[in-house]
Amino acid sequence: MEIEKIKQKTVVEQVMTKIKELISTGQLKAGDKLPTENELAETFGIGRSSIREAIKIFQYLGILSPQVAKGTFVCERSNISTEAITWSILLGQEEMYEIIELREIIERKGLEELVKKQSRGEQLAKEVLKDLEEVLTNIEKAAEINSVQDFINLDYRFHELIITGSGNSLFLSIYHTLKAFMYEEIVKSILPGNLMRNYAEHLSIFKALKNADLDLVLQEHSKHIDSIRNNISNLSPNKKPAGI
Repeated sequence: MEIEKIKQKTVVEQVMTKIKELISTGQLKAGDKLPTENELAETFGIGRSSIREAIKIFQYLGILSPQVAKGTFVCERSNISTEAITWSILLGQEEMYEIIELREIIERKGLEELVKKQSRGEQLAKEVLKDLEEVLTNIEKAAEINSVQDFINLDYRFHELIITGSGNSLFLSIYHTLKAFMYEEIVKSILPGNLMRNYAEHLSIFKALKNADLDLVLQEHSKHIDSIRNNISNLSPNKKPAGI
């Protein structure tokens, strides 16, 4: 394993950069054992304290995992903590519209992949469509009785299923990371007496999906996202969202 020595010693950020390089270049893969603190300290040309601190940070993030009497290992992607992304969004104070834009990009790609699978008659697509139909039935019921909290939960589930149907685990991971922000977005976008209209938008997306009509799917999805943006922009600072 060829690793350059660190010129500026005792800088934890540089140690982290070096470890990231080992992973990004494939020298270290998921399941691989990390060299010992002594080995890394000698290789990088720095003290063990900086190595130890960098490893602790990666362990907190779920990137590295210590195993008693065995050593420290590189984790699978599914183990990585979502805390870093969540705090990045919170501390960055991104506007709600930027979250909507990110969501839109992920969902559009998810829809494209789901339509492809639907066209090929893949089992995953069939299962997702069946689940979507069930969720839609419950969304309609929630809208009819004006059960806002149930509607919000089902709204999130509807879009989560779309991402699930894409078969892209990274998309789904990002979507789950955004869950708290998604809920806030859904709450703010639901205007009083607007649940049935919102249900109708979801129904239109589903019908296009069922027919594997990609152009119509993306068109109906764009309408839905535009509706969300408009509803949020029309919500004054002192106006309380529906049923909340």
